[in-house]
Amino acid sequence: MQRICHSVVLPTAILLASLSEPIFGQVRPTEVPVSALSKGELTTFWHVRRASLREDLTGTTSYLVIENTSKVSLEDFVIYGEYFDSAGRLCFSSMFSRSAKENSIAPAEYVTLSSRSGQLFAASDVRNGEFYLVQQRISGQPDSLRRWKISIRAPVTIRGTSMRLDEDKLQLAPDTVIGSTPLDLLLARVKVDQSGSIQDIETLNKLANQTESWFREFVSRRKTNFFNPATVAGLQQSDLALIMIRAVSTEVRSESVSYQLRASLPWVKSFAAGLSDKQIPPITEILFHRPPTRVKAIGNSDNYIDRPAAPPGVMELMYLGSDWSLSDFDGSARPPLSTLSQRESK
Repeated sequence: MQRICHSVVLPTAILLASLSEPIFGQVRPTEVPVSALSKGELTTFWHVRRASLREDLTGTTSYLVIENTSKVSLEDFVIYGEYFDSAGRLCFSSMFSRSAKENSIAPAEYVTLSSRSGQLFAASDVRNGEFYLVQQRISGQPDSLRRWKISIRAPVTIRGTSMRLDEDKLQLAPDTVIGSTPLDLLLARVKVDQSGSIQDIETLNKLANQTESWFREFVSRRKTNFFNPATVAGLQQSDLALIMIRAVSTEVRSESVSYQLRASLPWVKSFAAGLSDKQIPPITEILFHRPPTRVKAIGNSDNYIDRPAAPPGVMELMYLGSDWSLSDFDGSARPPLSTLSQRESK
């Protein structure tokens, strides 16, 4: 997690983070089970045991539990998933992978895969998932690597950006109250062309004019270098980005933070309900918080120093940036399902 800094190009993923003492810790996430359907060649080798999406403060983690139903050990595989809401609209996607450096998965073994999308969230109620095999190798057969042509969709994301002094500050009304639930400040729809340039910004909802002004000024200075374009089958495409700006209180402790799925937020529900398209772009969330009064000393990660409280209503960027589907192996190969406890094999 990167520290806030100015006039420095930061990497994507979670681009900005507080210098303050961590306060959220293991915030209670919200996990949604997904009805999984195997498609194409995936059915030849694998059975999807479980699928789910888990939201937390900084993004969405997709989980996939798959069982090797073939008669050979498998390795070096990539699986792509698309997620649909109750109306059949595409609203999220994920890529899962297992490196050839990892142990192979023997027949009847199962494995849990995870894929992390930083600051990206489904904008509608995810109900179903469709999963495709993209590539795979049979263990012990170096020449057995196969790839299948799958139209993989990746959404618009926010790329790294440099910042000017105080550009990470937002002035709200001094009497703005931010409690244990994140406060929604702005929801905007942004049209991004195939080069990543901003073509249009439409404000859908806002709490105050200050947030809209900050966002429009911030992106106007980066009209051609703020977004990475969406891609379909590796080709850059024009698409929409749904931007949500929210604020949390620095003083709130993790055990008291109240979260709900982004798709259930009133502004997001209203937007999704009125959309007739066959797909809904994911939410890209930009998060502010009150400037902390206790921060890490520069160059010393073990010591903290105190600083004066910011004036009422002043907010500071906590997270800016997004990444799509950073795959990671979560867990290890498990024994055949028949040997598992009844609770674990359900």
